Amino acid sequence: SEKAHSAFGATISNYRGPNSIFLENKVEGYYSPKFKLKNDLLLMTSVSVSYNQNYLDWDQLTDTNANGGYGFVYSTSQTPVSNVKQYLGLAAGGAMVYHEWFAAANLSYLNKPNVSFFANSESLVPIRGSFIIGKNFELNEVILTPTLGFTSQANFRTLRASFNAQYKGFVLAGNILWNDLIGAAVGYNYKNKARLSYAYN
Repeated sequence: SEKAHSAFGATISNYRGPNSIFLENKVEGYYSPKFKLKNDLLLMTSVSVSYNQNYLDWDQLTDTNANGGYGFVYSTSQTPVSNVKQYLGLAAGGAMVYHEWFAAANLSYLNKPNVSFFANSESLVPIRGSFIIGKNFELNEVILTPTLGFTSQANFRTLRASFNAQYKGFVLAGNILWNDLIGAAVGYNYKNKARLSYAYN
């Protein structure tokens, strides 16, 4: 094999659902070496480390008629140590590219971080595995990318169908998560070096 140009970079993301008590901030750095194989086949591998910050608005969970208990899940004897939980996440994956076709697999939360907000309590994130396959098409300077993906985490498994359209750096995307959600995103890709996007599910 012949080593091709490798890549490294970082992403910064913020997530909050509408009227949600949960807020997530994430900063992730990654390194991706690439290798040219025979017959125009390209192999890309990747490792990443992320710093995650989860925040809960506990005031929305407090039931004033239940002696200050938190919602209906936890015992009233339990109180959160903090409304902010910080942890690191490790991930690794790989992808194969052949002309316009591509396939990728990834494992996230390899270190199974503890995300519990309570003292003397563990809530370990299960390892999440994902697989995706897709193809790029070009139509009148518009790059179209339909993909099909599968995700598995603990007892949860689902299929996802996505469709991206890119024109001169502007990106419009939509996706359907089987029996779960429908989402859309819009963004701008600057020379394949930086991307700013907004997504709503």
